Amino acid sequence: MKVPLFLILCASFYHSVVTLKCYTCSVGEQDTDMTCIDTPEKTTPTNCNKKYCTTKRQELLEPQGKVVSMFRGCEDTPEHMNEIVEDATYRWYFVACKEDLCNGGSGKASDDNNSGSLGDKSTILVPGTGKNGSKSIQTSFVVIATLFIVNLVISNL
Repeated sequence: MKVPLFLILCASFYHSVVTLKCYTCSVGEQDTDMTCIDTPEKTTPTNCNKKYCTTKRQELLEPQGKVVSMFRGCEDTPEHMNEIVEDATYRWYFVACKEDLCNGGSGKASDDNNSGSLGDKSTILVPGTGKNGSKSIQTSFVVIATLFIVNLVISNL
């Protein structure tokens, strides 16, 4: 009885640790509510079971900077990783990041403070070294310590 209870506790802690929180919203050119573009932190964050929080921002080239659409969500395999793509009419900003609520901001990685960068192509991005890089290590330590204590308590019953 002790082993199944321990495994259930492990599974529940594991799920809570691996869940990524992302802003999820979208807005199109005809929408009047610009919360998704201007203040995504006012939207309700979503617990995602994907690898990346993402932002896709579409702007017109003329008039420069006019937002046509914005999507914030989460994906396992983003189509583009921290890139800017242009054609004759539009400019798309694609941002993908792996930290909780990292897909806020303007959706232009070059002026945001997330782990992605669209700057110098010689920059090497190492996952887990961003501003919250040690967060997962601290969380893992707390989970392991808690499980160890629970196991000791159960085994002494």
